[in-house]
Amino acid sequence: MTGQAAVDTATTWLASWDRQQESYIPHREARFDFLTSVITAAGGTTARVLDLGCGPGSLLVRLCRSYPDTVLVGIDYDPVLLTIAAALLPNTTLLDADLRRPGWQTAAEGLSPYDMVVSCTALHWLSAKEIVGTYAAAFALLRPGGLILNADTMPITGGPALSGLLATALGATSDTSPWNHWWQGLGSERAYEPQLAERDQRQRAYPRTGEFITDARWHQNALRANGFDEAAVIWRTGHEAIVAGRRP
Repeated sequence: MTGQAAVDTATTWLASWDRQQESYIPHREARFDFLTSVITAAGGTTARVLDLGCGPGSLLVRLCRSYPDTVLVGIDYDPVLLTIAAALLPNTTLLDADLRRPGWQTAAEGLSPYDMVVSCTALHWLSAKEIVGTYAAAFALLRPGGLILNADTMPITGGPALSGLLATALGATSDTSPWNHWWQGLGSERAYEPQLAERDQRQRAYPRTGEFITDARWHQNALRANGFDEAAVIWRTGHEAIVAGRRP
């Protein structure tokens, strides 16, 4: 599938992806708007931006529409989501690399240093050790004064009772969750059959071991431990937060 048909199919599935994500993150669009404003304020409309775990291109598409002169690079390891993004972002560099494996940053070095390294609802799929390694790699890819912006679930923690309640609320989703429903629907999309087969093969070869969800303070400490001289929560709505770190 090529040309306009590929764009139309990708547009449909990206819109569907955004809807299922909004079921988990009701203020997702406001978060994108805030990220865009920070990227513009800190890097300008010609900033170099690296999106870690870019998925089908939700953030990159929005940045490209608003600031066509921005240099955008996306990294993901899901062949289906990368195919959707590629149809919608023909002038964007998309890299097939796994953030869980050491050395992924070598794929992104060609366009470094970056003004921004961003990630939206992606790093929680990594282990704690892998997130720390990602922060260290991001530091090396940024210019002095550059920022990392991690937007993800970072629950507000309390005492044992409240923490237990929050843990239950953030527990594993069922087979009828919007996430699983979206992938089940995509399974009948013949245009992506080769990519779906490749995705299944990759998941069997290197399966995810779970999610690592922790509070914002952990992320701030991890950023400082990897050289960032400032680390702060710059946006929050409920359990969703954006933590920023600055390379000195």
